[in-house]
Amino acid sequence: MDEIKKTKIVSVACVIVVISLLLTFIIIVGVGVYRFVHRNDLERLSYEGYEILESCISPDGRYTVDIYRVSLSAVSKWGTLGVLTDNNTGGSRNIYFKYPEDIVINMEFEDNTTVYINGMGLDVRRDKYDSRLDSGE
Repeated sequence: MDEIKKTKIVSVACVIVVISLLLTFIIIVGVGVYRFVHRNDLERLSYEGYEILESCISPDGRYTVDIYRVSLSAVSKWGTLGVLTDNNTGGSRNIYFKYPEDIVINMEFEDNTTVYINGMGLDVRRDKYDSRLDSGE
């Protein structure tokens, strides 16, 4: 009888260990997949704490684009992040990210809704540019 109890205890312990290892594996894989999927999400980039390099206001005054010098990590090169602000609503969103980028900013509005940032034309109502997603680079 004692041997049957020991066998049951060992079996239960093995099941608990296997389930724990499986859950740990699932959590690690899940975190990895989440980070992979969201690594190139332009909206997740933050400009808080970084310096504004350049600002440009649309001819009608509705939009402002601020360019920030940002870094993805403590050891990475610098990039530039363009943040569009709708001056009528106060809302803002990221519309431009170039990494790595030589920090030379040429920016101007062509008209009330088209801004050129280092030669990249963007319609501020709908366009975004993220160099990390550009297959040509």
